[in-house]
Amino acid sequence: MTEQLDSILNHAEQVFHFVLMNPVPVSGGWLNRKWRADSEHGPVLIKQFSEERYSADRLAALESAMKRSGRLYDYGIKAPRYYSTSGSYLQRTGSGETYMLMDFIPGHAESPETVTERQMESLGNQCGALHAHWRQEHRLLDLPFEPEGGRELLARDYPIRLREAEASGHEVLLQALLKQRRILDSMGEDPFRSVPTGITHCDFSADNLLFDEGGVSALLDFDRNRHTWQWQDIGRAMLSFAYQGGELKLERIDAFISGYRRHLPLERKDIRTVLRLTWCIEANWWLTPSILCGEPAPKIKRFAEELLWVTDHWDELDALLC
Repeated sequence: MTEQLDSILNHAEQVFHFVLMNPVPVSGGWLNRKWRADSEHGPVLIKQFSEERYSADRLAALESAMKRSGRLYDYGIKAPRYYSTSGSYLQRTGSGETYMLMDFIPGHAESPETVTERQMESLGNQCGALHAHWRQEHRLLDLPFEPEGGRELLARDYPIRLREAEASGHEVLLQALLKQRRILDSMGEDPFRSVPTGITHCDFSADNLLFDEGGVSALLDFDRNRHTWQWQDIGRAMLSFAYQGGELKLERIDAFISGYRRHLPLERKDIRTVLRLTWCIEANWWLTPSILCGEPAPKIKRFAEELLWVTDHWDELDALLC
């Protein structure tokens, strides 16, 4: 047990007035550290935030994000309960560790090879419930629209990306960038003006979703939630679970849509826009020389493969998802 963990356990006992016992490390989370511990309230997850990743400004933004997601479980959404004191979810020990506590929810990750249609319908239901709740709350939050990417950003950065691709000598990357130019020219200035906006999870990848046999057991890591295009979450879920073996599994897409439509409108034809939106947001993240020319982690490699597939099948999406 480290001195940092000792400090967190002692601080938590003073602040929350219950003892955390038998802490066990939990994997996952870049640079952050996590432990599962026992308490009189049941199993708890301790999450310590990396000083390297989180500046004071970013911690302030994180606190705001937690306030938007800390009580989601009260509305039937499969999100953990976060523990707060004096209205704050983030705690800081006397020795400088920043951490938070939440209920530990059991479950397991799924992949395109293992996910079931029942689980996809449950995921659609949870995603729709989350978006519907946040659309209602947005009337009160008055947050500015802050997209993480889009057609405008891709077009602005395109010359830099093209030079990087040419310098890398990586033929797949170079061809992807040349196709990207044609796609950007065909899209118009505001291709997503009709896409619904609202508070959005913004990291709906497989790592942040837990399942059991019945469906979703937990939506995790709301750290990045913001006011942007809500279909961003749908696109990431589609690529993470409905794309397999070089094709889209339409039965999984339809199952997700069935669950989502319990709360908000969504049609199969909308998935064309969903995937194109996600491509515009993520292409700058994953289609880079360092990823395609290097040896990235398997999940990063898959992200790049997904984006390359959308690039290659851009014009076919209309026929595939009619």
